[in-house]
Amino acid sequence: MAEDKNAVFDRWRDVATEEDIEAFQKAGFGVRCEMGERPALLVIDITNGYVDPKYPKGGGYYPTRAVKGVEKLLHVARRVKIPILYFRGKTKTALEAGARVRKSSAVRDPLQVDGTHVNEWPPEIAPLAEEPIIEKSKSSVFFETPLRSMLTYLKVDTVILTGLTTSGCIQAAALDGASSNLRVIVPEECVGDRAPTFHRYALFNIDMRYGDVMPLQEVEDSLTRLGNSVASG
Repeated sequence: MAEDKNAVFDRWRDVATEEDIEAFQKAGFGVRCEMGERPALLVIDITNGYVDPKYPKGGGYYPTRAVKGVEKLLHVARRVKIPILYFRGKTKTALEAGARVRKSSAVRDPLQVDGTHVNEWPPEIAPLAEEPIIEKSKSSVFFETPLRSMLTYLKVDTVILTGLTTSGCIQAAALDGASSNLRVIVPEECVGDRAPTFHRYALFNIDMRYGDVMPLQEVEDSLTRLGNSVASG
């Protein structure tokens, strides 16, 4: 169902001024891309290293809510049998970390890169044996990973982005997903950040430029309808 044009902008008035909204409206941003017929769910960097506050990159704004949201969405995605792909960072060596160390000391912090617990998922959202795990050394899940070829093979037309962080890896994936001519969906309760301001501004930017930021329930309903359509067809 098409969203009311004013509602698209009204929901962001807590982070965008009237002048901001007028500028985006004038430029024609905020059009809905909507869910396609062949979605895939991407679970990005929502590992213990980003959720558990004992780690340098752990904790922040809404990580617990994001885990709960992803857990709910996984149940639906697995029931309707859409592809599910997991992603986590790989910066154990200085070469893998590369230029990222110039902007973040936590990239090579021993707590962040050593051991297995930091790179595993909270048990309630852990991948099943048949769900692939893709490692990445940069923010975007599309950058120099096999993701594009996997999506092409699966004939995917929509990526549903979940995980951490909204202003970092989620926004980077939204940009690259849209640049790859895919529909981009972000369930709002399934992403989080270490700072609320960055979280909201990133969601606003994604919703204006790259995809649709939607309530989790609407994403679940869309997937359920899609599953019912496939079953009846």
